[in-house]
Amino acid sequence: MSRLQIDIPYEKINLLLPQQKSKYSVLYNVFNDLFLGLKKIGINSEITLVKYNDYFSDFPYFNVRNQKLNDLSEIIYSNQEEFFITVDDFALMQYFFKKNIKFTNLLIWANYFYGHKFIFGRYTKLWETNFSIPQIYKLISFTPLNLIMRNARFYYEPMKNNITVAQSIWTDLLLERVYNIFTRGLLYIPLEYDYYNIGKVERIKKALIYLGSNEDTDLFALNKIINLLREEDRELEFDYFGDSDIGEYFNRRFGKDIVYLGKLERKNLSIEYARHLVTISPIYNGNFEMVPIQSLLCGTPVVTYIQPFMEVTGQSTLIANISNYSEVRRKFKMWHKAVDAESNLLREKILSVMDNSIVARELVNYLL
Repeated sequence: MSRLQIDIPYEKINLLLPQQKSKYSVLYNVFNDLFLGLKKIGINSEITLVKYNDYFSDFPYFNVRNQKLNDLSEIIYSNQEEFFITVDDFALMQYFFKKNIKFTNLLIWANYFYGHKFIFGRYTKLWETNFSIPQIYKLISFTPLNLIMRNARFYYEPMKNNITVAQSIWTDLLLERVYNIFTRGLLYIPLEYDYYNIGKVERIKKALIYLGSNEDTDLFALNKIINLLREEDRELEFDYFGDSDIGEYFNRRFGKDIVYLGKLERKNLSIEYARHLVTISPIYNGNFEMVPIQSLLCGTPVVTYIQPFMEVTGQSTLIANISNYSEVRRKFKMWHKAVDAESNLLREKILSVMDNSIVARELVNYLL
């Protein structure tokens, strides 16, 4: 893609990246891809890793500047020639709230949405079903909603005080309906397609499973889908990536034999997507789950919950609702046949919205 210079009223865009525990963090990928997208359109930018404790992993793509959280307000205030962008990370939002941050050169990108656990009863049920419910969730069940909302001030007040955009229509809707926050608009997650462009890979008779955290992974739904797919193809085997502890727990509890692939670098994960017949993502929570998008970019169908990523993909023969067993059976039979034509069309549709140069241009529009 050609490099196009775009003029903005700032010398630089500074991407404030909250520290992450793992170098495999999705947020590290997101900030890397946004940085590359801004570079493609000729925007001067840098990534600053915001640290608030010693339990973090270094940014894996290249060296970045580190910044202590406690000094952040002074950095933003004293550099009015720069525009700062960050996400609604828990520690950052607490800091912005305590400091009563109100800056015209700061944009908060709502990626997480604080409040799922308290607003939707399904989340407490998921904990209870999978692992037995923690005591804190039992207490929350008896907490008045107005008290929960008061405790959420740290989250919604910084958004009301600063420029805010949402990473999906679903997130935008929740912010408006729950917290009465009206954003400037949407900014989808950016993708650098080079990480997913791995060419032709020979398929193996295996399914690939993603296991997220213990608060959003539906193990009972996963077990049912494994049983269903094995009814359709008794030779089908199952690999997984993500949380190995949950994988071991799942195997013990349900008597299964899914195989852990280990920690996978991004390009290697793309190869695994492409090798497998189907990706199963039993993630109930999620403002915009990236595993289905990544799998589809690599040409592999997905079984997952109805999720906001479908704002981009729309309905497709390559996506099956994990709760709709007849749909999974029907589509799985189709997936044994060639899916290249449908896959190519869906890949183009995804990149028409999420290609990092397109997202970078959308971001610039909020600065003009």
